[in-house]
Amino acid sequence: MRTLRAETANAIASDLNRASSRQIQGDLSTGGVYCLERNWECVPFTVGSRTLLLEFGTPYYLTQVQNYADILFRTKSGGYFVPKLEFRNISLSYLTDDNALTQLCMLPPAELTANQTALADAIRNALIVYYRSYPNANQYFYQFQASTKVLLQKVCTDIPPALQERYAFENYPDLAAPYGGFSLTSKSL
Repeated sequence: MRTLRAETANAIASDLNRASSRQIQGDLSTGGVYCLERNWECVPFTVGSRTLLLEFGTPYYLTQVQNYADILFRTKSGGYFVPKLEFRNISLSYLTDDNALTQLCMLPPAELTANQTALADAIRNALIVYYRSYPNANQYFYQFQASTKVLLQKVCTDIPPALQERYAFENYPDLAAPYGGFSLTSKSL
């Protein structure tokens, strides 16, 4: 478990409560892109009363010395998936009352399944906010657990028609567990 400094957590929360935040629908809102640490950014969003963070990690090899083989992803067919130079590792966390970041898979399974559609919509909107800031970093990879795999796949499959007209989501189904991934691109570029 990681903890945000109180001033960072308060700044993120105050942005989500401002009228200029991107109101999505009803009890969903999305903030902007925030740098939390070196090579670690996030887009905060709310679903109901819970504040969540879609976190974006810059691959280690872009900032440190790392072997080329360490950036390749294994595939189910026994080969390798070679990503673009600039991709992001993503993870989902929720912010607790004491500013701790807890991985989404630690939520009770009933809460994950009860809000699955709203949560997938909110994650998708947070991805688009990040993508619009960094269109060159359009490949995203994540590690999943059984409790979050369906949710993360839903982000790329149940896309509303209005977004389908503007954005293309390509899922990478051949990635070997525990990894999943997809790309997000604008159809107007």
